[in-house]
Amino acid sequence: MATDSNKGYIEKSKRDSGRYEDMYLEGIQMLQQLSGAIWTDYNEHDPGVTILENLAYTLTDLAYKTSTPIQDILTESKGSPLTSGDNGFFIPSEILTTNPVTISDLRKVFIDGIENVKNVWIQPQNARSDLYTSKTPQSNLRGLYHIYVELHDYSSNTVDLKQEETRIIKEVKELYHAHRNLCEDIYDVTLLTQFKLHLHLNLTLNLEASGEEVFANIFYKINNYLSHDPKFFSLWELKAANEDIDTIFNGPLLKNGFIKSIELKHRLRFIVPSDLVKLIARIDGVVSVDKFQLAYHDTSNPEEVRLKFIQQEKIAIPENCTPSLEFPKSNKDLVFENNGIRFFPDLEEVEKKLSYMEAMNYGNFRSVSQSVNIINIPEGQSMDLASYYSIQNQFPRVYGIGAFGLQKGLPAKRYAQAN
Repeated sequence: MATDSNKGYIEKSKRDSGRYEDMYLEGIQMLQQLSGAIWTDYNEHDPGVTILENLAYTLTDLAYKTSTPIQDILTESKGSPLTSGDNGFFIPSEILTTNPVTISDLRKVFIDGIENVKNVWIQPQNARSDLYTSKTPQSNLRGLYHIYVELHDYSSNTVDLKQEETRIIKEVKELYHAHRNLCEDIYDVTLLTQFKLHLHLNLTLNLEASGEEVFANIFYKINNYLSHDPKFFSLWELKAANEDIDTIFNGPLLKNGFIKSIELKHRLRFIVPSDLVKLIARIDGVVSVDKFQLAYHDTSNPEEVRLKFIQQEKIAIPENCTPSLEFPKSNKDLVFENNGIRFFPDLEEVEKKLSYMEAMNYGNFRSVSQSVNIINIPEGQSMDLASYYSIQNQFPRVYGIGAFGLQKGLPAKRYAQAN
């Protein structure tokens, strides 16, 4: 008994078994409809069928070549791997990015390009808002900028911090002059000093909450509210958020990813304690804020620096200062209550959790390789598409249309037929 794999014969090609077969069978069908009365032999030996087979093959080959990916076609045309600029195609980072033009562009360049810079604010000289003094801005000056720089780390000793400040001011000026617009310049560069705040806090937590984790969250979020750390995004994050390529690469090309303009918040001018209470109340694990007091170093008397509690609804941040919540040296002013039991958080444990949060969020991994934030030209491979064998040479030699042609001495009509 014969099996499917051993029938003793080869089945005729079926429709949809391949592009060549489809075109060949469709051609036979059309020939039968158009010339069935005078053409009855559709076997392979018939010259007309031979012509049809060659046309079906040629169209199949052409369809294959035209469906080849464009990178393969261009790679073969060039004869080597594609690079940006070949055939007029450029990668987005080269053709869509620009030299910094706006103040937001410049801020991104400074934050991205200078080590230990957390944030930068730029104000035109003639539009300077003098919040603290009654000085009248010099409205006759145009194109000059005040640059205010906030550091990530202020913990160095006096000598090292002075060297760090000198380095940063020098690099800010160099970077600005490498990118500045015509007729614009720096009026001055100011490194902001810390306006340190101290927190006295009593909280009621829910049963599942960890006091150390809650306080680490509170400390991190308050500091981020007082002085926001602009977040860096990777290319895949922005594409996952359905950002279009034109928007992603709009602006200066950065080394550490991308900064959204929405991340460049205005510099905080006032501290409103009630806003901080609302922030704490929204943190997971917090049931109620039972006591909240915010204090700062009162330096009005240099001989006696003391803590002064904020009693007002809001307090202005001193000129050229950036607010910062200081990590407590003692937990005596931090009283938490959980299920009727009062306790003080373990500050060593809080510091560990806080260090982890800061490490995870510092510039959102600035050290990510720039290579992952570039869209490269697709790699193609040469498919030898340029080589072909002329359809003329595929016909039987007797047709006389191939490389050998017809022999000499035949009637003129035969040469005309071949042509």
